[in-house]
Amino acid sequence: MSDVRTQTVGAPPGVPPGLVGTDDLPPGRPRRRRWIALALVSVLLVGGVAYGAMRLFSHADDHAIDLVPKRSLAYANVFLEPSTAQRRAIRDLLERFPVKTPERAQDLIANLLDEPLSEIGLQFERDVQPWLGDQIAGFALPPQSLEADLNGGVLIATTDEDATRVALEKYRRKNDLGTERSTYKDRDLEIDADGTVTGFLGSFLFVGTRAGFEAAADAEASGDSLEDSARYERAVRGLEEDRLAVGYLDTSGFMRLLRREGGPEVLPLRRLGLTQGQTQAAVMYATSKAVIVDQVSHVPQRGLGRELARIYGEPGIMERLPRDAWAAMSLPNVGSVGKAIFAQAAAFLPGGLGPAAANERIRRETGLDLNRDVLGWVEHAALYVSGTNRVDIGGGVLISSSDPRASRRAVHRMAGLLIAEGAAIEQRTWTWRGNVDIGNDGRDTKGYALDIGAEEPVHLVADEDRVVLAYGDEATGQAIDASSYMGDGLEWLESVKTLEKDYVPIFYVDLQSARAVLEAFGADEEDVYVEDVEPWLRPLSHVISGARRDGDRVRIRTVIGAL
Repeated sequence: MSDVRTQTVGAPPGVPPGLVGTDDLPPGRPRRRRWIALALVSVLLVGGVAYGAMRLFSHADDHAIDLVPKRSLAYANVFLEPSTAQRRAIRDLLERFPVKTPERAQDLIANLLDEPLSEIGLQFERDVQPWLGDQIAGFALPPQSLEADLNGGVLIATTDEDATRVALEKYRRKNDLGTERSTYKDRDLEIDADGTVTGFLGSFLFVGTRAGFEAAADAEASGDSLEDSARYERAVRGLEEDRLAVGYLDTSGFMRLLRREGGPEVLPLRRLGLTQGQTQAAVMYATSKAVIVDQVSHVPQRGLGRELARIYGEPGIMERLPRDAWAAMSLPNVGSVGKAIFAQAAAFLPGGLGPAAANERIRRETGLDLNRDVLGWVEHAALYVSGTNRVDIGGGVLISSSDPRASRRAVHRMAGLLIAEGAAIEQRTWTWRGNVDIGNDGRDTKGYALDIGAEEPVHLVADEDRVVLAYGDEATGQAIDASSYMGDGLEWLESVKTLEKDYVPIFYVDLQSARAVLEAFGADEEDVYVEDVEPWLRPLSHVISGARRDGDRVRIRTVIGAL
């Protein structure tokens, strides 16, 4: 008689011995079990990798928004435990700064928080950190009337309700605050003597007004929250989802109230189209070399707001500023936008003159036809600051002209008005001789110098297709000289790269040049600057903002870059 034994075959890693490969099973069963086990291991392996990838690439979930009323005027949330990708980006950024690591940054923040917390009897590491959850949010409701206070509250995620209650009681005892207990639809809440309401909603501690608590409780109970708002969804559509913070503003409710209760004082705003409710949203996120803020605003369909939006997303003359300009702001289409603003706003001048009559009055009093002599030739404008020491620092505004004869005539008439008012102004002629005098390619450039009591005068100069109003000889000369532009500089080109190619730059600051200016004026002799400001400013390279039009929306991106 044969001796039947059970034989165990080597199992794959992670599979218990005996699960596969038994000889005492009917024919065909061992192979079948082996394939089942292998399939199970494969599923677990793929699932584990997928789960890890989701943890790596998924963004932080916004849980607080489920408690935010759909009709909220404003909402913001800061995510204390962002995604793995965001944490890596933050770690890379912090290596450039004095704290070096997120852990040391957290210690620094805790120390900063301890001072205000100590005044109410708490200490962050002992009383708050043990229960603090993954996000802190806040919301505000539209006011019930123009005289009423705003209602709303702060939502603080908590991982331990009991520990949170202990901290609240400690705060109340320290500050001798009496507390009244109450309920709202089976929700317990406590009202301090100063009127502050606290209560727990889901996994959040609410701190705010009673109306705010009740609105948040209703949103939780009904499931009809800001997350379900079509206006909110449309506002944040297309914004980065892997974010550190999000903000939202919806002025429609407030504007309805303003139109209803504002009285005759609001009538001009209504006629100018400035009482239309609009939505705005913004998110903040990090890369390994920058912190980025993306903002989206809806463009009004009519009125002054629609005209003002024309300055965004249009090329201007920012890149034509002087080569050594280290701060700049672009104002494209400022002439045509100015005409539109004047045409709409003139109707509300004293006496209700209207655009034509208002322009005529300005012409009689100044000799300038606003539309023809000023706004008629103005195309684009850009503000700038240049120079990094006490000697050559300056700046001003560069204006491009579509009609050089008209712009020269306007400059002469403006100078005449200043002379008539008794200003210390004189006519000057400069010839280009390198980097000292003002001019261009050997031609004489005529303009005016206005003494303002400073080390250098303010110059008003018209030269070919540009008009310059600037402080300082150097800043004026560089703005007129067309041989070297800011747009050719390496710092500018590197900064623009941090924006996507379809964003048009509208604001720029070279932070290292700004640091040099601060130190040139003695900031480095102050202990506060040396110890608390300079170490954080030194690793930063630039701030740049760009805009683009996207249908009925304007998108603005601001990048704070690190070296």
